[in-house]
Amino acid sequence: MHDVDLELVSDEARLHQARHEPVVEAKTAVVANIARTSITFALTGADGRLRPETVHRYDSAAHATVSGAFFAFSKETGLSGLPKRCGIAVAGVPRGDTISVTNSRLFISKSALKAVFDQWLVINDFAANAWSVSTADPGLVQPAGAAAPGARPGTYLVIGMWHGLGVAAFIRDTGGHVTVLPTEAGHAELVDSAPEIAPLVEIIRRRNGHCTAETLLTSQGMAALANVLAGQQGGAARYRSAEDVIAAAGRGDCAARKASVLFAKALWRYAGNLTLVFGAWDGLFLTGRIVDALRPVLALPEVRQGYVIPGPFANLLHDVPAGFLLIENSELHGVAEALRRLP
Repeated sequence: MHDVDLELVSDEARLHQARHEPVVEAKTAVVANIARTSITFALTGADGRLRPETVHRYDSAAHATVSGAFFAFSKETGLSGLPKRCGIAVAGVPRGDTISVTNSRLFISKSALKAVFDQWLVINDFAANAWSVSTADPGLVQPAGAAAPGARPGTYLVIGMWHGLGVAAFIRDTGGHVTVLPTEAGHAELVDSAPEIAPLVEIIRRRNGHCTAETLLTSQGMAALANVLAGQQGGAARYRSAEDVIAAAGRGDCAARKASVLFAKALWRYAGNLTLVFGAWDGLFLTGRIVDALRPVLALPEVRQGYVIPGPFANLLHDVPAGFLLIENSELHGVAEALRRLP
């Protein structure tokens, strides 16, 4: 703990240095997305909404601390000081004073933020995604079936995939007020009884010692699934990421094509189960780079059918609107929106 204490003191000092002569505008803020491999900053306008032209992204390996990146951002954007308000989306659970970024040496000190900013907020990065989705233009949502989710009051589910798997829900009331429920559902164990998927999941489970939803429903998980199939066809493991699998499928690679379909079916089954868990009858949003790349496969009726879990609520699931949505810098848009709505 001694090294951490020293680093927290250094963080506060550097943030104080960056803040002299703070910008004074009602809803102006600095917002950040602190991920495992990158740290991204931006400013909001006086209305509290993100200014995309201010986005700066840094490799986390280039900065020993988050405050060091804060200071670099302040200098590069020519600010005389940081605004009085700050919102941070973090890849982790924002509990306690010191928040560690998942699978990273980076951390955030709430005490340091409190000492520097008049108003501040730290939320989970996928909760920020849900905030972003909740305010998106419905016209940007591409239907993943008969209908896409709209902007009516109700309960909605958001699932996103790339290097990690994110899950959140949000409720919009009749007055337009939004409440976001962050989760770590991606780290729950994956249970999929579909006969064409379950044996493959079991092979991956034996190799990893466990199999959470994130073990399979991510870029690395898609590659693992394709490698299992390649091995069953007498080939060697040759896929390292979802990009490899999707590119190979486009070239007609049998293992990659089958993996793409099974992966899409597993995602729909997972989404159907979570819709039941959250009672998200008003809409499902699928987002993230993998989803965007797999849209043609995910939209196939025979693949999408996996969403309809057999049982007493199958008819309700069949009618849930679902759509694809990819928002650039969604974490920044979302944390800006969550901060904007604070009193």
